[in-house]
Parts: sequence; C-alpha cells; structure tokens
Amino acid sequence: MSSTRALPFLLVLGLAIPALPASAQPVSLVPKWELEIGSWFTTTETNIRADRAVGDLGTEFDVEDVLGLDDSETVLRLSLARRLGRRHQLRLRHSEFSRQGQRTIPVEIDFQDTTFPVNVVIATEWDFTFTDLGYTWFFSLDDDTAWGLGLAVANWDFDIALSASLAGTPGDLREEVRIDELVPEVGLSLRQRLGEKLIFRAGVSGLTAEVDEDTIDVLSAVLRLDYRLFRNAGIAVAALYSEVEYDAAGAGDFIGRYEYTVSGVQVFVPLTFD
Repeated sequence: MSSTRALPFLLVLGLAIPALPASAQPVSLVPKWELEIGSWFTTTETNIRADRAVGDLGTEFDVEDVLGLDDSETVLRLSLARRLGRRHQLRLRHSEFSRQGQRTIPVEIDFQDTTFPVNVVIATEWDFTFTDLGYTWFFSLDDDTAWGLGLAVANWDFDIALSASLAGTPGDLREEVRIDELVPEVGLSLRQRLGEKLIFRAGVSGLTAEVDEDTIDVLSAVLRLDYRLFRNAGIAVAALYSEVEYDAAGAGDFIGRYEYTVSGVQVFVPLTFD
C-alpha cells in the first residue's frame, strides 16, 4: 500500500473509532520506556549515478527498472525510547534490508570506473542499514496532547554492487559503491489522545546538510494510530514517507548522485512501561 493510499486510511480509521470512556488512569502519552517491534511494508524507488571522477559523469538510471530489483519489501523495524524526567526523551531506532536482482540491461551503463555494455546480464546486490539516535523535548505536554521538538543523528548506509561476465573475457566486471553518512535531522511531533486507549501520532522531520563537499537532503513524514489492547502492550499502524537526495562532490569515495524514496505502511507492537 503506498503512502498516498495509506494516509487517508489512517485518518478515516481515527475518526471511525469512537472515543472510549474516560478512566482514572488512562495510558500515558509519553511512557518511561517504549519498545516497538514490527515491520514495514514498503514501496521503494532508487536512482543512482556513479561518476568516474569529478566532471566525468556516469550513467544515471532507475535501479528497480533497469537492474530488476524488487520495488516492494517487508522490513524489520526496532525502536527503543526512554523518557528522562517529564519532558525529555531519548530514542534509538534500527532497520536493515537487502535486495538482489538480475537483468539484461537495455542500455550501456557507465558505473564508476567500469562500463557495462548493452545486453550484458548484470547481477545486483543492494543493502541498506538505517540507525538513528534522537532526542525529543516535549515543550507542550498535558494529559491529552504532547507537542515535541526533536533532534537526531541518522546513519544512512547503502551498499550497491554490480557484477557481470563477458563471453571470451577473463574475469568479471564488478563495481561497488558504498554511501555511509551521518545525517543530522530536526523535526516536530504530535501525540493526541483520542480515547482512554487510543492515541494518534504525527511527525515530520528533515534537513538540508552540507557534509564536507557533499549535499544531503532528507525528508520524512509519518501518521500513526496506537491502540492499547492492554495497559503495557498494544498494536499500532502507521503510514510513512521518506526520501533522501545525496549529491557527492568527491569528498569521500563515492562521486555522483543518489536518490532513494520509500513509502508504505508500518505495523508493529508497542510495549510500554512507566
């Protein structure tokens, strides 16, 4: 399910579920501990251009269309958050997944120092690891509403390897690109109680950063509903959209441009402890 289809679904679901009767002890908006385990059901779009040198441009292409990588995946998601005092929270998140593909390419591809000719069969390995450490200050917090301002440092680690064999040519053609950057982000979040056990969350974060000579643009947005089946456990569903645009001017090993967009639905189990 794409993000454009999932966002209206979440909004309708939030309006359709009636508010539950008030309780003397409703679940906390910001618990002392939050552990979340679940999956993303994602749709991805990836474009890359790997240059030989500054000014010597490679071929820009769509990884899913040209190399045959799946554009949808199920991805494990882990998150741990700890409230400090009443208004401060630290959070650690992690997810990773891999894709493989094999396809006869319809065009010649210049990829770093290697030229892959038309009609050669390319095998592709694509690995992605995301880890971020974030801090949120809830500048407005009461029993029903919490507004937070967040700062985070995210590590985006992409590994892309292309390999092929040519008939009559000894050895393999192979090139590998690794993009490993620490990216700062700022964001705004909302938690709104809709009932004793039902909480709506929304958040947006991003930044344009200059890292050495490279430029990184990041944007993420999420809408989420949490329903507590029990006081310390529940189920949550969220619609997510995130994109990264990375222009590398030669400060590191990679020179070129990388664009990555992921959207979809998250379903996970939140465990909370006060």
